[in-house]
Amino acid sequence: MSGLFWSSQKQCVRPPITHYIHLAMYILDTSALQAIGASKLRARQPHVKLAISPLTFYELLSHLEDTGKKSNFAKKKAIVLKCRIPEILQDAAARHAAFVGVSDLSDPTRDDETALIPKMLEGLSQSESLESFYSQEILDSKGVRLFFSKIGERTNQWLKKREEEYIKLIDELRADFKILFPEFPHKPITDADLVRQIVARAGDALKGYDAVASNDDLDLPVKIIRSVYIYFGYMHYRTLDYMTKEFNAGSYNPDPNDFEDSYIAFNLDILRDDALVTGDHDALKAVQRTIDSFQHIAAVGVKPLARVIDVKTFLAETSNES
Repeated sequence: MSGLFWSSQKQCVRPPITHYIHLAMYILDTSALQAIGASKLRARQPHVKLAISPLTFYELLSHLEDTGKKSNFAKKKAIVLKCRIPEILQDAAARHAAFVGVSDLSDPTRDDETALIPKMLEGLSQSESLESFYSQEILDSKGVRLFFSKIGERTNQWLKKREEEYIKLIDELRADFKILFPEFPHKPITDADLVRQIVARAGDALKGYDAVASNDDLDLPVKIIRSVYIYFGYMHYRTLDYMTKEFNAGSYNPDPNDFEDSYIAFNLDILRDDALVTGDHDALKAVQRTIDSFQHIAAVGVKPLARVIDVKTFLAETSNES
């Protein structure tokens, strides 16, 4: 894939052919949803498109188990119920697979979150305790009856597996960087050099798409790179962060929870004018550097449209809409 997209003359990524009407949206990550009051979200919701990843819901839901005290349950419940205000997006990998025409490769263990989560939120709104909430049942997308508690357990198992895979990938990137850029961090890695690695890694990870995608889709390579560029770029820049901290502090400790940030960022298409809203400084920096680096691969006239902003900027630029 790197040969399709990389060129010193910047002529390999063509402007995409878009066949849908897209309304720009603000994708709130977990830290942003926690930081913004429900009243402020409700005031903006009729005027701007707000959305969250299913992971945001499940992250907040997991906090319900932090305490069994009724007063704290009510407070944490109110935070989770803020998830009723924005649109619940489909699983990021499923959205990517549908966009590039490879839905057959979607994870069959993942349910239709857009159907499940609103029902769970409705059940939570009627619950006075964690026990009463977890005792409720629901039919999943396959018609299997599950207790709400089982859905949470299943998601936690999936998350643990993906976090382990994420750390393994970060370890692999670190090993590659030590070979390719042995003088780092004494000698910085340029964005142009890193973009080559991002595209090559994306190409390796996405081999096999041609076998299930439409042979008539001449824009498949463009669709793939625009859809995964921020996701893979995020991981590359975070690896550099971990390596820099390793050099300065003498210890290498990638955070498994960083997977959630990377997966929420997976909802960003580099060539769609959506904005990720985050209260996490490290996540904001990694996504912004990835967006800025796109200039090294884009054809003349093609500019990244995706944005990443902090909570303060989100509230300021939507204040006239509330």
